Amino acid sequence: MNIIISLLFLIHGMLHIIGYWVAFGKIKPVIFKKKITPTFGYLWLSAGLAFIFVATVHYFQNETWPGLAIFCILYSQFLIIIFWKDARFGTVLNVILLCISIVGFSSFRFYNLYKNDAIAEWRKPMIVSHTITNEDIQNLPKPVQKYMRYTGCIGKPAVNKVAINLHARMRRNSRSPWMEMMCEQQDYIFNSARLFFLRANMNGMPVAGYHRYQYGKATMDIRLFSLFKEQYFDGPKMDTSETVTFFNDMCCFAPASLTDKRINWHYTNGNEVYAGFTNYGITVNAYLQFNDTGELVNFISYDRYEINEGKKRPWATLLREYQNFNGFRLASFAEAYYQYGSKFEPYGIFQILNVEYNRKVSYSQNGNSSDD
Repeated sequence: MNIIISLLFLIHGMLHIIGYWVAFGKIKPVIFKKKITPTFGYLWLSAGLAFIFVATVHYFQNETWPGLAIFCILYSQFLIIIFWKDARFGTVLNVILLCISIVGFSSFRFYNLYKNDAIAEWRKPMIVSHTITNEDIQNLPKPVQKYMRYTGCIGKPAVNKVAINLHARMRRNSRSPWMEMMCEQQDYIFNSARLFFLRANMNGMPVAGYHRYQYGKATMDIRLFSLFKEQYFDGPKMDTSETVTFFNDMCCFAPASLTDKRINWHYTNGNEVYAGFTNYGITVNAYLQFNDTGELVNFISYDRYEINEGKKRPWATLLREYQNFNGFRLASFAEAYYQYGSKFEPYGIFQILNVEYNRKVSYSQNGNSSDD
């Protein structure tokens, strides 16, 4: 799609240059019946070159392209109105490109909500990292100690911040089609923030979503074309649900954070540990299930709401295929389930592409984040 849109801007620009060629007698005035003076010839040329420049900027997804495109479209339409009888059909392409540009502007603007929140979180004071030792974990349940050793936490700094890139397939329920999406996420452990941004296609139309969890408050904002709100949730049920998700992230992506004093380890039964997590006055509980190798293989909580229904349902995250991510051995696949009756039905399948710790994120021009 990026290439197709860039080509539209390029072709539109080349069509404008025809006016320059006609003005200086380089081609016969087949399209233009009205005489084009040299002054207007240069105006047509400048409009064409401007569209070609926008095509280039769009191709590299620089966030300035929508504003530049809208200016070029208005400039183009000014010329079309002057030469209306000869150039009026260019209005159709201008309208198409204007709609695309408005969507592009909305996309960057929506993404910047996430980006600016993340930058603000990074600038907040954080607890100075210390190296995790065997003494730090000696009072934790034995399966948790084994998990932290297995994942490689010992001898590494405590985790302040986690940045994750992942590919996902998600659906609302078992009757809904799966949606492919690319996601990026940042968790700030000591600041208690989780910022999650997704891009997907729904019935061929672009959809973006921003899940924000800060200060114990959560929102979920899903927008069609990054402009029209398709779903929006907030309130106490969202706050509780995202507290569960934040605790889940700590267990799955940041095992070095399991020394956190907000976690209350209730009891251990073989390879299963029952734990509570309290944040901003909200307490949630979960069962952490490990295998004999030391891998966390399941996370089950009864405190998360199925947000479309507005009621609590048992929620589970199955983990598998542990791999090395920048010095930590973590699950590379996760499947999220809700329980309906006696059946657990998956609504999200995640492939983890990259995990980084305690590093400042830089934001590339195509809207995807990476770590410095």
